Amino acid sequence: AQLRAQVGLLAPAQVLRLSPVDAVFTALNTADDLTAGVSYYLAEVRRMKQAAELVAGSRRTLVLVDEAFRGTNVLDATEATRLVVNWS
Repeated sequence: AQLRAQVGLLAPAQVLRLSPVDAVFTALNTADDLTAGVSYYLAEVRRMKQAAELVAGSRRTLVLVDEAFRGTNVLDATEATRLVVNWS
């Protein structure tokens, strides 16, 4: 809805209150690169670092993430996500 509204399209909603964003960052299809020595987990860590840096540098950033740190166990993924969310 945010993206549609911001580019001038109709956003499907009964009621919608949005503020414009300066940047949109996605981490939806992270991929490994074993030939370069980058595991899936390392690729996720790097992508989330990019997101955290973008958020820290911009007042209004929309970050879309699908299952952050799914390349590790649930406890480590939860802790890593907490650290990213609280980083500034």
